Amino acid sequence: MPSEDRVTTGLQYVAPERDAFRSALAATLEQVRAIMAAGNNGEVQDRATAELGAFAAGRIRIDRFPDVAARDGKLKKSVLTSIRHAQQLLTATASIGDQLHIVDVPENGELFTAVQETLATAARAFAAAYAIELIRTGRENDSKEEALLAPLPPDRWTRAERDVAPPVIVRVNGNDLRVSGFEDLLQGSQKIVLLVDGAAPPAALVRLITPGVFVMQCRTLAELAQLQQVRGPAIAAVLEEPAATFVFDGKLRVDYLPPEPPKRPTRTLTVFRQKEDLEWLKQLSSATLQQQPSPEAAETVNPGDKLAAWLLRQVEMPSS
Repeated sequence: MPSEDRVTTGLQYVAPERDAFRSALAATLEQVRAIMAAGNNGEVQDRATAELGAFAAGRIRIDRFPDVAARDGKLKKSVLTSIRHAQQLLTATASIGDQLHIVDVPENGELFTAVQETLATAARAFAAAYAIELIRTGRENDSKEEALLAPLPPDRWTRAERDVAPPVIVRVNGNDLRVSGFEDLLQGSQKIVLLVDGAAPPAALVRLITPGVFVMQCRTLAELAQLQQVRGPAIAAVLEEPAATFVFDGKLRVDYLPPEPPKRPTRTLTVFRQKEDLEWLKQLSSATLQQQPSPEAAETVNPGDKLAAWLLRQVEMPSS
């Protein structure tokens, strides 16, 4: 399947998250337009209880907008200029469309850096909410325009923003597949799909297996349909043979393990590290099978015991 078709298909499986982000973006943009209209007409007081949309949750208090109004009730000229900049930023972000959710990692590129930068660029919409907050507190003159336009990295997102996190479809060469750092991105509703070309480490995603995070290595795009049932953070990689295939959705199911250990390093992982990851997947699979309760005992298993057992296995994971 051509590369563009693969990306289009991948986007279909994260459509709910994509639509949620774009809906929040549109709602916020509409409310900024309303604030502009109210400010120009001297109606700031009447708009004090307006909502700015999902992006503003936890950041913006419209009830303080009278603080930046002139005596005639209109917003000050400097304030209107700053809000107009935020409006332009939101409009530009919305105009990017689906390209906002696509990451192309160049050969020999850094996967984590490319994904983080794409998410930060999409989150310029969140930065616009920051700008409105600066205006509300009367500190708009202290901020530089570059700060308003700057990308906002995921580690600065609020919980509400993580709940409308923009999903990303990533095209990456198997030689560059290393997911170190992704554990910090997989929060809220963040969905990441890796479309991997060529030979890759056999168990590249195994160290992301964590309670509360959906993790999958698969062979076909159709298997990505499982993402549509996931309400929390998720990462999936579509890999070629001889990589392992597995799904973790609270419990681990390993469908395929390579019969032979890796013999060649990739650009990002040594043979030793690849073998460690594959061995860790085998150990997790074995532990899962051994700890499966019998049907008769299923109702008596304490969830706390399951979590304790899981955490204990995590502590015993080989170091990188």
